[in-house]
This record gives sequence, C-alpha cells and structure tokens, in this order.
Amino acid sequence: MCGRQARLMSGEQPGYREPDIFEIVHCDFCGTAYAMPPMIDNGLYEFIYLNSHRLPGYMRYAGYSKRVLSEPDPLAYLASAEDVYWAIGKHLEDVPREARILEVGCGLGYLTYAISRRGYRATGMDISRKAIEEASRNYGNMYLCADLIELSSHATCSYDVIIMTEVIEHLPDPVGFIRAAQMLLRKGGYIIVTTPNRSIYHDSVLWQTETPPVHLWWFSEKSLLYMGNRMGFEVCFTAFKEYSTLHPIRRRCELSLSLPTRGPVLKANGNLVNEDEERKIIFRFQKNFLKKALFKIVNQFVRAKDMTRGGSRRSVICAKFTPSPEIQKRQ
Repeated sequence: MCGRQARLMSGEQPGYREPDIFEIVHCDFCGTAYAMPPMIDNGLYEFIYLNSHRLPGYMRYAGYSKRVLSEPDPLAYLASAEDVYWAIGKHLEDVPREARILEVGCGLGYLTYAISRRGYRATGMDISRKAIEEASRNYGNMYLCADLIELSSHATCSYDVIIMTEVIEHLPDPVGFIRAAQMLLRKGGYIIVTTPNRSIYHDSVLWQTETPPVHLWWFSEKSLLYMGNRMGFEVCFTAFKEYSTLHPIRRRCELSLSLPTRGPVLKANGNLVNEDEERKIIFRFQKNFLKKALFKIVNQFVRAKDMTRGGSRRSVICAKFTPSPEIQKRQ
C-alpha cells in the first residue's frame, strides 16, 4: 500500500481448503500483510454462501439473516450484536432518509434490509447470483447482481453513501475496486469501509484472519490511510470506545513468531476440518524445532494473559473515505 519493500514471512500458510498453500508477505512500514498468489476462487465463495450455516466464521451471518425478519428495528439489533454494524449505524445517523445507499458485497442481504427498514433508499449488490436470489427471496426487490467495475462504467454519480463491510480484504485489487466505487458517488458522498484490523496484533502474528484465498489482505489503520491518500480520499476512523464500554473484548495476547496459527477450514472434498486435524496441520508447518519450541514456551506464558479491552480499537477497522475537495470539483 505504501510502495515500500515488503518481506516474505512464510511460504507455508495453509489455505482455506486443502491442499492449498500460500505465501504471506508483510510490510514493516505500513503494517499491511497480504497473501500470494492473489487469486479469487468463485467456486469457493458459492460453496460458502450455500453452507454458511455450518462454516466457522460464517454461521453467525446465517443467524442474522433470519433474526432481522422478526426484529422491529433490524439495524439496532445488528448494532447490538456486532461492532461493525454499530459503526455503520453511527455513520448513518447524520444521513438524510432520502439518501441513496449502496451496499457492495451484500452477501445474504440482511444489512441492506436493515438499512431500508430505517427508511433509507438502500440497494444491495453482490457478484454472487445465488446470494442475490436468496436475498431477494427473503427481503424483497432491492438487490442487484452485478460487478462493481462494470457497473461503474455506465452508472456514474448514483449514490450518496456506499458501504463495503468486510469486502476489500477479499480482492486482488482493493485500490481499483474503491476507485470504481468512487465513480458511483454523488457530489458530497462518501464510502464506508470495514475490514479486519491488523493494528491490534503483535507484529510477529503471521495471519490472524480468514485464510487465503478467502482473505487476501490483512490491513492496518496505516494501510487504509496510505490507500486513501493514494486515491485522493480523506480517511477518518470510527472510535469504538462507546461500543467497547458496553461490549469489552477479551482476546489472548499471542505471539506467533511468523509461524502459521490458522489452518484449513475445508478438506479437498468439502468436509470440515475438525480442530484436532487443524492443530496437526499447523504443527506440521512449524518445521524449525528451535523456533517451534520457543513458540510453545512463549505462548504458554502469554496465553493466560487475557486482555480485556475497552478502548477505541477493535478487531475490525471502520473507515470513512471522503473524496478530497479537488476530486469533488471534478464530480
């Protein structure tokens, strides 16, 4: 993101599905981590959408998609359930009801539905036809199956707010994607981006987010600042202190010594990898005996140190990308 030289940290990161293996690269200057090769497996995403009810990390989304239908204020429910939706709700507090809002990468569609129930003119967009068909079936005709890059070429200046929750980390070219979204903004509009937050982890942690190719990037706050500045955006971050006061986070203080700590989720045949199998796979990739022994000793010491955090940072970043005055003049 910053243009500086990055370092190869590991060539043995297990992928989301066996037997895939990826390289993990870190930039010491801006804190960006990324996976190589940067590939998109559309078949894997379709599998995830169809099986979200049984996949770790996705089961809660399937639950949200059903629960919002019985809630009088679905957005308030989502905000109480997860920090990322609380942040979206805070941003929308000052947005007039007549504003047009586009959620890019809407997946199962429940957030678009929740926003529309607040009275906004909301549209959900996803590249997955199966996801859009299910969202339309559950919530109504407010969804669009389209590719953002293609849409931006013929639907310019259409939206006041564009929301991307947990999208950019999936993409080989997040900069190009946000540039395309910028083409859809009306004058005075902005983009809300959320993504897993590398800033709260120790530099030695290799990859504490979904394994590639589901996630190809792991961004820090500094990453997003460089990304925004590169495109002429002013970037500001949501402070989660208010939310964290009510919902403090507890997580282990862990060092990984640049060794894999996450294994595959799926076997090659599509069955789930259980926890014991995952531990064995990770251990197999920690080949260097001395490094492995040190890793074990260090984590036995720090694992007991659960950290309760009530500060402004969480495990997710929420950033508002506002086009600079110079760019807005050209819109």
